[in-house]
Amino acid sequence: MSGDGSKKKKKLPKTPGTSTRMRKTVQMKRPSFANVPALKKKTSSENLPSSGKSTSLHLTKPKKISTTIPTKSSKIASTPFSVGLPIWMKFASFTCLLLISFLSIFGIFFSHIARKEIEDQINITGKKLTSYIVHSVDPFWRVEDLNKGRGKEKVSQLESKLKHYLQENKNDIFNILILDREETIVATALPAEQFKLYELSILEESDKYTIQETKIEGVRTRVFTAPIFFQDEIVGKAQVYLRANRIDEVQDNFRKQILLACTSGITLGVICTFLFSIFLTRPIQMLIQDIRTVSSGNFEHETRPHSRDEIGELAVAFNDMTKQLKIAQEEREEKKLMEHELEMATEIQTKLLPERLPQIPKFDIFVYYLSAKHVGGDYYDFIVIDKKHLGIVVADVSGKGVPGSMVMTMARSLIRLASRGNPSPADTLRKVNKILSPDMKSGMFVSAIYMVLNIQSKELKVCSAGHNPLILYRGATREIELVKPKGIAIGFDRGAIFDANIVEESVQLYSGDRIVAYTDGVVEAMNEANEEFGDQKFYNLTKKYGHASSKEYVDAIVKELEQHRGNAEQSDDITISTVKIQ
Repeated sequence: MSGDGSKKKKKLPKTPGTSTRMRKTVQMKRPSFANVPALKKKTSSENLPSSGKSTSLHLTKPKKISTTIPTKSSKIASTPFSVGLPIWMKFASFTCLLLISFLSIFGIFFSHIARKEIEDQINITGKKLTSYIVHSVDPFWRVEDLNKGRGKEKVSQLESKLKHYLQENKNDIFNILILDREETIVATALPAEQFKLYELSILEESDKYTIQETKIEGVRTRVFTAPIFFQDEIVGKAQVYLRANRIDEVQDNFRKQILLACTSGITLGVICTFLFSIFLTRPIQMLIQDIRTVSSGNFEHETRPHSRDEIGELAVAFNDMTKQLKIAQEEREEKKLMEHELEMATEIQTKLLPERLPQIPKFDIFVYYLSAKHVGGDYYDFIVIDKKHLGIVVADVSGKGVPGSMVMTMARSLIRLASRGNPSPADTLRKVNKILSPDMKSGMFVSAIYMVLNIQSKELKVCSAGHNPLILYRGATREIELVKPKGIAIGFDRGAIFDANIVEESVQLYSGDRIVAYTDGVVEAMNEANEEFGDQKFYNLTKKYGHASSKEYVDAIVKELEQHRGNAEQSDDITISTVKIQ
């Protein structure tokens, strides 16, 4: 850097981007501060020749900036949906499952009760019969030899008695045994060769009775055993084999009844549920047809409620929703039309901004511009007044959108006309205010800072119409000065007051100096905590990076702005125009 070669340059934070020199952002969403394009441009189509060795304006044509605005398709794709089981089938399945569960629980419960009652009846019968036999048997085997004479005769008599009992209860009794103390068979109702002992499992056991169970020839059989006493001494046992197959028969019957009931219940349930579901879901099916009609785009269609229940209420709510959709569709069409107009206005405004930046030896010029809306209210320009004077303007229109763009367009045209051959910035702004103020709506105004730079003497004349101060960085001291000429914004007054208040100041620039003109979108940039970037921070950053090239200086400022703002939405346009004297 000339004038300060002995000092070591401070390393600057870099922002990624291309080599072009300006960014024109016109999308509605907040763009990133990264990839900041800028461009070296010229403002006039005329090429001015240099005379001798004196410095004169020389312009080169850079690459054009793309101003294509991406738009979203208005057609909304339908969400894919695969139809599952219909409501009536779900309802029928649930009803059948409920019936099966209820009948199964009901059958198991009553089957258990019936089984218990039959078991109790069998046990009571077995105990009574066993008790009767015990009391009717004389324990003769205590004293008699069972294989001889009298003992053998008594055995025969006892077996005849047992067979008689068996014949009387042949459907219930399988066999009757009399056992001695050693559990040897004394007598049996069946011939010994027709009966054998079976392995028994104990069900109940007490001092009076023992109940056991086994299977004989595949038939459930309960064995009731009771002791035979003689003078309070157990001398034998009586065993009655009672058929208990009725327990299995009852269980089988209940299973069949439950199966029959379930089958009948399912059949009846499906039929009733089908009929009921058709009756219940008919209004829903009609509502679905209405929804399909509306979803095809017919917002004039109206649904007629077919019931006074929740479905009827849903139909009324759907009608209200359809009306809202119709209103939303109309608003959407209006919005599309407005967006189209904004896009056209954006293209016009973008073309009104300088196509080129001046290429002047010993002057490093760089501009950064970022719009917060489709059509911004900031404006900057470079105007070739004559061979040695360059006009530099940065302005901020109070209105945004199309109205702000119209005022900005008028201001641009008037400043260019009034500055032609006129090296006085104050005189130029007076002429602009006189013509523009009568055409501005109440409440609208334009703040502007307009400077005329003599590129030969490096003298700068500054005039401000209620704008932010010009920052003057002195390369020799690395300090800043604020140039704040007196003046009010264009549009506040149509003549005398504005003319009386507008003044211009002259500043002599030297090698290493920098001037920075900007809009309030820089210092008023808000973060997510609603905290402003602030003037002082901007001034401190200018002191820190003012010695760098203009691009590096702006990149550093933009990076700090981005870090400060975070995810907060950009609230205002941002313009930074800077010139460094080399």
